[in-house]
Amino acid sequence: HRVTVLSRGADARVRARLPAGVEIDEGNVHEPAFLRASFEGADAVVNLVGILNERGDAGDGFEHVFVDLLDSVLAAMR
Repeated sequence: HRVTVLSRGADARVRARLPAGVEIDEGNVHEPAFLRASFEGADAVVNLVGILNERGDAGDGFEHVFVDLLDSVLAAMR
């Protein structure tokens, strides 16, 4: 299997800890074009993006990651 990890930026320390054969595709996961290009040819996608907390009580950050990003991931998978 080919495994690709999407990242907004991975330093050398992170890259050194990846198992052999795992690739990193750097970009903005909130950009639909980046997601479509990254998912091209994939048989499966696992979304592990998340946040534990955010500033304020509005919930905008949670909505952006857990709702908006999921919509973008599903659209790119189609």
